[in-house]
Amino acid sequence: MTINVQLPVVDDRYPGPDGRLRRVYIPAGVQHMTGAEALIYARSRHGSSDFDRGQRQQRVLLSLRQQTDIGTVLPRLDELVDALKSAVRTDIPVGEIPKLLSLADRIETRSIRSYVFAPPFFAREILSGDPRGYVIIPNVNRIRAAVRDAFRADPAAEARREALAEEGATVWVLNGSGVAGQASDLARYLESWGLAASAPNQRPESRPSRTRLVAYNGAETRFPTTAAFLAEVLGVEATPVDDPTARADFVVVTARTTPALTPPPAP
Repeated sequence: MTINVQLPVVDDRYPGPDGRLRRVYIPAGVQHMTGAEALIYARSRHGSSDFDRGQRQQRVLLSLRQQTDIGTVLPRLDELVDALKSAVRTDIPVGEIPKLLSLADRIETRSIRSYVFAPPFFAREILSGDPRGYVIIPNVNRIRAAVRDAFRADPAAEARREALAEEGATVWVLNGSGVAGQASDLARYLESWGLAASAPNQRPESRPSRTRLVAYNGAETRFPTTAAFLAEVLGVEATPVDDPTARADFVVVTARTTPALTPPPAP
């Protein structure tokens, strides 16, 4: 199976077949995997979040569908059923499976849209002071809107939002103009596109005459989709800076000429 790995997978505690923990590393990029390797890719749970794992599992399923030749599967359906019956339980009559496979063959995979209701867009993740540790506070309105609009959304916009979210770059927006609420509005707009954007209460060193976009420690190379998106919406190219103390991948310093970008109204 060929899978486009969006982000590297690093797991130092993956349980091997003998029960011992071993290290797993799957680099980013197009990877050809055996069934066992694809299972590891889908199941790895250390070094990433449950939401990331959900996205990987969706990617495996979609890749499997894209690369399955229905015409080859149908003549060997009995063998497939025998191989899966010990692992899969269903009340779908075996006689109906050829019809379902034929239906699947007519589905255009490029029109499939999937969602993982993950932070920062669909939920807020906070560290609580009780034994629960991290707590996920869902944004119910956004989840309901996504379900409502699942078949009305712009596929290109959704694909771009997913790509930005998958890169996982962090963006800080600092208010360099003095215009009240400008930084927070812009941060919420960027967050609506899937970016992990925030507007910390931190003043920039100076007030620029035009928007500044800084990419720290090679972020413009590590997060190319994010860099291109920020350059497009802000109308300015990123300035690369090396600073090991930087706490964000990109920092935007607003100016009075910064585009007035605000998030879409709540549903």
